[in-house]
Parts: sequence; C-alpha cells; structure tokens
Amino acid sequence: MDDKFSKAEEFLDKIGDSLSDLDFEGLNDSIRESVDYIRREAEKGYKDFRMPPSKEKIKYSKYYETPYERYKAAQNRRGEVQGAVYREEREEREETRRVLSRIPGKLLGIFETAVGVSGLVIFGGLTLMFGIPALITALTGGIVSGIAAGMLGLSIPFTIASAVLFGHGVFSRNRAKRLMDYEKELRGKDYMMIDDLVAKTGYSEKQIRKDIHFIEAGGIAPGLTMDEKETCLLLTDQARKQYSDAEEARIRRELEELKKKEEQEHLEMKKKLASKEERELMRFNEEMNAFLDDLQVKKTEIDSPDLRQYMDEIEVLLKQISECIKEHPEMISGTGHLISYYLPCMSKLLTTYEDLEEQPIQGENIQKTKQEIEDSFLTIRSALTNMYDELFLNVSMDISSDIQVMNAILAQDGLNDDLHSS
Repeated sequence: MDDKFSKAEEFLDKIGDSLSDLDFEGLNDSIRESVDYIRREAEKGYKDFRMPPSKEKIKYSKYYETPYERYKAAQNRRGEVQGAVYREEREEREETRRVLSRIPGKLLGIFETAVGVSGLVIFGGLTLMFGIPALITALTGGIVSGIAAGMLGLSIPFTIASAVLFGHGVFSRNRAKRLMDYEKELRGKDYMMIDDLVAKTGYSEKQIRKDIHFIEAGGIAPGLTMDEKETCLLLTDQARKQYSDAEEARIRRELEELKKKEEQEHLEMKKKLASKEERELMRFNEEMNAFLDDLQVKKTEIDSPDLRQYMDEIEVLLKQISECIKEHPEMISGTGHLISYYLPCMSKLLTTYEDLEEQPIQGENIQKTKQEIEDSFLTIRSALTNMYDELFLNVSMDISSDIQVMNAILAQDGLNDDLHSS
C-alpha cells in the first residue's frame, strides 16, 4: 500500500513539473503513464478478486458468472433434481418388474412337471404292469405273488407322488405365466386398475386378486401393493401417496355428507315436533340463509358496480331483518311476501342479469333490460328499508306499552310520585 502511495506522489510530481515548465509533451506522457499504471493495478486487483478454478467456483460463481451462465447453472441443477426423482421412480418400477420376472415356479414348475411325467411313465407303468395281473388273480380267487405285491407296494406310492408333483408343476407353470403377463402389462406404470388388467390379460378378477395376494404374502415384489378395496394395483411411493390422499379426502367428504344428513334428519324431526309458528320461523331462516349464500356467489359473477352496490345494501338490510325476526319471532307476519315471493324474484332477476352480461353483443334491448333490473333492485332496497322501519316501529310500540304499564303499576304502589318529587 505504501508503494502505491509513493507511486501516486511520483506521478503528481511529474505532472506538476510539466505544468510549471509548460512541457505539454511531458505532461501528456506523465498522464498516459499514470493511466496505464492505474489500469494495470485494477486488472491485477480484479484477477486477485476472482476465485481460482476449484470447488469454491460454484459457491462464489455470482461474482464472475454472467446472468445467462447463472440461469443455465440453475436450470441444470433443477434438471438434475427432476432427473433424480424420475430415475428413482423408474428404478422403483423397474425393481418391481425385475422382481416379478424372477417369480417362483418359472423354472421349478418345468422341472416338477418333467419329473412328474417321468415318474408317472415309470412308476405308473410298473403299477399297471403288476397291478392288472394282480387284480385279475385276486378276482379269480388266486393268490397274488410276493413279487407282484412288493412291486405294487413300491410303485403305487411313487406313482401318487409323481402325480402330485406333476399337478404342482403344472399349477406353478400356469401361475408363473400369469405373473409374467402381469409384469408385461405393469411395465413402466405407476398404478393399474384391476379391471384394466382383467381386460388386457383375460384372467378373472378372482384369479388376479389371488395371485396378487400370493405376491404380497411371499414378499416377491415389495413395491407392489393393492388398495383396500382391491380395485387398483399400486407400484410406486408416489402412487401410494396419491391413493392415500384420495382416500383421506373421500373419508372427509363422507363424514361431511354424513354430518349434513344427520343435521338434516335432526332438523326434519325438529320440524315435526315444532308448532306451526316454530315451523314458519325455521322456514324463514332456511330460505333467508339460502338466498344470502346465493347472493354472495352472484356478487362475484356480476360486473355492474351499481348493481353490486344495491346487492350489498340489500344484503345488509336482509341480515338486519333476519336478526330482528330472531329476537322477535312474533313479528314474522310483518315480513309479508318476503320469503315466498321477493327473495325468489330477486334470485331470478340476478340470474337473468348475469346471462345478459355474458352476451357478446350488448344491444339496445339488452342494455334497456339490464337498466330495468337495476332500477327494480333500487326499488326493492327502498321497500326493504321501509319493512325494516315498520318492524322497529312495532318494537317501539311494544316498548311504549311496557313503559305505560310499568308507570301505571308504579303509580298504584305510590312510587311514581315519589320518583318525580325527588
């Protein structure tokens, strides 16, 4: 660092001397020399700053790689991750396929069949050779010779064993053939429906399920499993996870449906046991809640800001009316045709307005109809405001009656005058 400062002072001295002597050629040379020195020092510092090619190159690549190089490096890393996942899934499927290709009975069944056939030919032939004469002798009342009896005692058990071995070999070969057909159809797949496997192989569902149980029980293909309902074969972890997620969603959906059904049954029972006024109140609440839910959906689908504003104001009024009816059920008669006519009518008008907005050509008649619907909602808003005021007028009258009764009782007890005098 001291050398650099001294070099800078040297350049400044040369430039100062050139200026004092009016030596412009020397001044030019001094400036060029100083600029060359600064450039060499900058290049040297930049080279020292760059990391040498090593394992640290990736870690500090942002200091010297171009944006495109960093983008390509990120793409390569992403591709490596995706490739690793794909290779893992492919290896899992291939492992299942390889295991299925090494199914038991593929070679042993041939050997058992061959040995069984040989045994049947040899020992079955001896059984027939000595058995038929011995049978004829026994039927005619003769005595079977010891040699014939001994040979039959030896050949019959071996004949039976050969028949059993032959039958097991045929069974093993047939099962091995079926499993090889399964392996062929399952190759490269994450899952397969049992119905599809039936259609492709021609084997029955019962036979396929039995073979899959044999594979699972013997641990022949650890990656191959069957779902709980035995309708689908799962070959990879991803398929099993997707099936598990789908089952959880199905269970949640069934529980929700069961809960709704129980609530509906409870509501129906409650309606049967309720009085006429209570049933009317229940119907009012059901229809009101259904309309408010529908109103929320339609507000998101209608584009007109004016109509949406009317809908917001109507929603507030309906909620206030509903709360008032909950607190004073006896005033439900004051709502008139609100539930039976006005709410269905508003729902129909909103549906019509929504259909009109979706028309590709907004002609004069469409615009006129839309404006009429908006005006009708303005009228409905005013009507609901008046209805709400009327309900509260009745509440105020009831409260006034209560106050008059209370004042009368206080007067009878001689308390009202005392209160006024105090």
